Amino acid sequence: MTYLPASNSGVLKPTSAIIALPDPFPQELIDRIIDELQRDRRGLKACSLVSHAWRPRAMYHFVGGFFRLNLRSHTSKSGKIIRSLPEFIRFSSPPPHLAPLITRMALDCLRKFGLLQDAMSYLHLYPNLRELSLEDIGFSDFSRPKIRTLSKTLDRSPPPPLCHLILTRVYFSDWEQFFSFIGMSHFNQVTKIEMHNIAYGKRPSTKTRYSDDQARSDCATLIIEHRPDPDSDIPSFATSLAQREGHQSAGYPGIDTLEVLGESITDMIVEEKDYTDFNFNPHLCPSLHRLSWTFNHIESPASPAN
Repeated sequence: MTYLPASNSGVLKPTSAIIALPDPFPQELIDRIIDELQRDRRGLKACSLVSHAWRPRAMYHFVGGFFRLNLRSHTSKSGKIIRSLPEFIRFSSPPPHLAPLITRMALDCLRKFGLLQDAMSYLHLYPNLRELSLEDIGFSDFSRPKIRTLSKTLDRSPPPPLCHLILTRVYFSDWEQFFSFIGMSHFNQVTKIEMHNIAYGKRPSTKTRYSDDQARSDCATLIIEHRPDPDSDIPSFATSLAQREGHQSAGYPGIDTLEVLGESITDMIVEEKDYTDFNFNPHLCPSLHRLSWTFNHIESPASPAN
């Protein structure tokens, strides 16, 4: 519909003209996507009703955001049974018309190494995937050579160029296993890393309601980002990780991250963990120009004696 000035008013009034616009998402394809997703149906149905000009934007807004493989309710089942579950089959064999729309992926509660290995080997099926989230995974339950095994698997089926990595309640044996994972060549283009309650040590048992948690963690949230000016010589995360030889661990993942990646960090968000001190040395991050820090408690200095 076009608009023309109304006589003697200067107000635009609509005309009956309709401009035909190209439609890269035919109605049949939209209906198939709605049937395949089987979630947020009202929102997706709305995509099929908007104008042709807005339909591609709406489809990417409603569909292109997120896909989660959540095995939390199946952790006690064998790998064979889990691989036969509808959600795992749908993840490992995504519809060709849907896979290119997925830009964010979450892998939740993959407790067996074989399942994690398989799941990450399927990431290449999502060509526009840019953000990967791993939640509630115990790498410390896997032997040290498993990281090399995972890397070789991804060499055969390389994931798309990821730029954002999120780790939530992920447990590593120590700093070497931690940096071996995020330092895999398949993460070379990552420019943002989020860490939420990651720790060194064994993943606590849910049967004891996490009362046996002896893992070492020094902050609730640590988000680091590499956004240098175009002409700067600030090293990338991949470059800093490649130079980590000789690092002496501080015993906690947060401080270790700053000691290894500090020169690459331009933006950082920290949320302190209850009853822990995150001993941040600003000299570790010479290029830092944005910092957000959340304190859970601040102790007042002792009043001088009268």
